[in-house]
Amino acid sequence: MDDTMSCDKTCSGFTDEERESFYRLIAARRDVRKFRTDPVPEEVLNRVLWAAHHAGSVGFMQPWNFIVIKDAAIKASVKQLYVHANEKAAAHYSGEVRALYDTLKLEGIVESPINVCITCDRTRGGKHVLGRNT
Repeated sequence: MDDTMSCDKTCSGFTDEERESFYRLIAARRDVRKFRTDPVPEEVLNRVLWAAHHAGSVGFMQPWNFIVIKDAAIKASVKQLYVHANEKAAAHYSGEVRALYDTLKLEGIVESPINVCITCDRTRGGKHVLGRNT
């Protein structure tokens, strides 16, 4: 591991192997361009949602909601929202840059077996929660 990413005593609760696995995971992350179509096992989805629900947030406000979408008709509706937003985004480019933009795979809403919509509830936790103002 690079010395700039070494842990001091703040990582003392993890083994060297656990820390190395974490950094390998971060370094290996890539955008998905091709989606599997087989169903996501419920136990895998539950583990991912569990991890997401336990992510850190300032003041432990956790302002997020996770909506799992499996219904094909709802995914088709969401795709139409994407198409509209993507057309607006594409309008910012022209020439070679626009041609390149048009080749990018930017979504897999209909192809993927599930979608997870993440929303933010800014009222969660009351009128004032540590960190909400910034």
